[in-house]
Amino acid sequence: MSLQIVGTIGAGLFGAIIGSFLNVVIYRLPRDLSIGNPRWSMCPSCGTRIRAYDNIPILGWLWLRGRCRACRAAISPMYPLVEGLTALSFITVWDALFVGQVHGAWASLQQDWPLLVAAWTLVAVLMSVSVMDIDAYMLDVRPLWLSMGVGALMLTLWFVSRGDDVMPRFFSTVTGDRSRGVSVGGLVPLPPSLCLVGAVMGVVWVLTEVVRKMVARPAMEDDPAVETQAPEAAAPEADTESKHEPRFRPVPVLLLALALVGLMAWVIADGMGWIESSDANGLGTIVRGVPVCVILMAAIVLSSLTHRPVDDEIIEEIEAERATARSMVLREFAGLLPAVIAGGALFAMMKANGQLGLPLDALPMVGNLSGAALHAAGGLCWAIAAIVGGAAVGWSVRIGGTLLFGKEAFGSGDIYILAAIGAGFGFWAAFFALFLGVLLALIGVVISLFGKTSRAIPFGPWLSLGALLYLWLAPDLLAYFQPAVATLWDMIIGRFP
Repeated sequence: MSLQIVGTIGAGLFGAIIGSFLNVVIYRLPRDLSIGNPRWSMCPSCGTRIRAYDNIPILGWLWLRGRCRACRAAISPMYPLVEGLTALSFITVWDALFVGQVHGAWASLQQDWPLLVAAWTLVAVLMSVSVMDIDAYMLDVRPLWLSMGVGALMLTLWFVSRGDDVMPRFFSTVTGDRSRGVSVGGLVPLPPSLCLVGAVMGVVWVLTEVVRKMVARPAMEDDPAVETQAPEAAAPEADTESKHEPRFRPVPVLLLALALVGLMAWVIADGMGWIESSDANGLGTIVRGVPVCVILMAAIVLSSLTHRPVDDEIIEEIEAERATARSMVLREFAGLLPAVIAGGALFAMMKANGQLGLPLDALPMVGNLSGAALHAAGGLCWAIAAIVGGAAVGWSVRIGGTLLFGKEAFGSGDIYILAAIGAGFGFWAAFFALFLGVLLALIGVVISLFGKTSRAIPFGPWLSLGALLYLWLAPDLLAYFQPAVATLWDMIIGRFP
């Protein structure tokens, strides 16, 4: 059987299984419960262990008619919807990289599987934190740290395995060379010197945080007035509906399952050459990414149609913190200063020595490396720089917006989302995800105005959707902006055309 068929069906099934696990993460993390204990799924109402044949993604919920087999309590349709949406996201990533090959016809699963692992990890984590953010205005950063770690590891492995192919394009002396194309596997070449600066900033920031926590912990332990509080658990009603709910409503789940099967068939038909994937406008398979993003956007908008008391509470908290918002971000900026100073000093040193435009093997700290060691160092530097760059975009908006408007302008959790996007899809993905997220959020707000009981949606889900949309739009966006970016970099390093 063709790899295209097996891969597409496998991506959907694997995504649904991961979505089932994400439901555990979404339920337990906000309640400060262990992910691995107990190791099995259980009914959130009566605590009964869910049998394996009842826990089949999507189908299990439909088979049980949305109720627990033991206590007959209604189980929220959120669970099969998360499973279905995760499966859709996994298929669209597989499609973009290896079937439609939006980023070029060079992709090989045998050599480029680390990119797939990094991307799947990212979209799974973004799904979990988005649902938590929508449900409770609470964003647990631990999954995002996991995504950053997996992304950095996978990209390093990828650079090592394909070093001779990608290193000249990622770390050449002429980063802005228009003849080299705009991306390799959806990842955009960055100047080697900026990768090194970003890596140093990331390391210094981690060391600063370690020292700060070591200093702060004894003070907290010695101060009896300081207490740590576990996140407040949501009421059971947030997870299961009343046992007396009159009707079983499977239509949204069935529609999502139908969309999932339809997308599988579309991707398989294209991969097997049964249909023509390109059109007169040159859009090609990018069209397939549109319905998936529309479905995800519809899910976000529909979640805003019910107003809850917690929506007013979060607005009141933001207003209450207005008086201290500016001082808060200034303290946060002070914590970033060591990393900013270290990166700025290294950048200034390399500029003074004329090293900004040199290849990776001619830069300080890595110039003596060669072979696999140089490839590993290059991949790790690139990954850390992408994480730092994504976080820098978020910090700039948070600090600048808060100082300008006098209230919190960007959530700290959203900064971690941008950093994770950088680890999975590259720095430019985080950059464009912010602007695409703003555009999508504005469209969502306009649509939600038609709902009489609509509520504001946190920005995290829109950032996540912007990142997935970027995966499909990257070639066009990068081709449009690359000349301006390359010219700007030429001016910075003093190399004028």
